[in-house]
Amino acid sequence: MAALTVLFYAMASWFYPIGGLQGFVLAFGGVAILLHALLPAATPMAHSAEPMFAVHLLMAFTAYGFFTIATLHAVLIWLAEKHLHRPVPPKLVADLPPLLTLEKLLFRMIEAGFLLLTLTLITGVLFAEAIFGQPLPWNHMTVFGLMSWLIYCALLLGRRLSGWRGRKAIHWAVAGFVALLLSYFGVIFVHEIILGRA
Repeated sequence: MAALTVLFYAMASWFYPIGGLQGFVLAFGGVAILLHALLPAATPMAHSAEPMFAVHLLMAFTAYGFFTIATLHAVLIWLAEKHLHRPVPPKLVADLPPLLTLEKLLFRMIEAGFLLLTLTLITGVLFAEAIFGQPLPWNHMTVFGLMSWLIYCALLLGRRLSGWRGRKAIHWAVAGFVALLLSYFGVIFVHEIILGRA
């Protein structure tokens, strides 16, 4: 997920003025490398060789990458708003484009991530039904995944119908990302920490 995030940032920086995100993205990558070194060695997930599951994982990690960049971007917008009326803003936000441009880019990333997250949930249902015989197993991954989808759906609807922007949009974007992280890292914790020590 961290590798995809850095890759997406590198690609997006060619087309959009998001240089202010570099420190955040590299810090995120550094933390991921540190966690990789500290956590137990990963074990292959069951059914990981299934083609449908491979597609499901690819879309899931791509969605995570988009939402990670979008969340870091939301933090950058929050910093820009916070220092908007100060006579000498920090260099981090001084050279940023207008807030409306930043918000437009933020919602483009959220829309792309939301589409991929929707496809991830659909393929997850199909995969679960084919392997486990039930379309929607109720575990922490399903609950937090659906919660994240609902939060991002509400954010996009609020943007389209009521013009949500500014801090309200930032709060919803961060909340959706936190739910997504709980879904992802909950799986890692169960599979690699609890089951790995059992």
